[in-house]
Amino acid sequence: FLFLAITLSGVPLALLLMGPAAASLAAVLAVCALWGCCATAFNVAFQAELIKYTPADSSAVAMSIFSGLFNLGIGTGTAIGGAVVSGPGIAWIGYAGGAIAVMGVILAITVMFPAIRRAKAVA
Repeated sequence: FLFLAITLSGVPLALLLMGPAAASLAAVLAVCALWGCCATAFNVAFQAELIKYTPADSSAVAMSIFSGLFNLGIGTGTAIGGAVVSGPGIAWIGYAGGAIAVMGVILAITVMFPAIRRAKAVA
């Protein structure tokens, strides 16, 4: 559970640091590494949690929904990113992504984490 929270928090942190890091190639590479590690680790850990608390006969459906939502996020992020680049400009892309990721963290803290706690209490 703590691992999920840490990896989820690393994504907005990396996105918000992208702008300030732009002055140095080494800093950009470090921020990209943080972003990639946190995003990958969160996805794998969340899938494991999803499988753990889903009945065996419906785990395939749960993973299909997860996959569909993941792809919806990719498409929506691309559309929003394109709008940011066309509007305020590419310099704002990290801040826009960071703001969306912060909203995701808030949603996770208020909805997802309590649901995981309830599922653990029942299990």
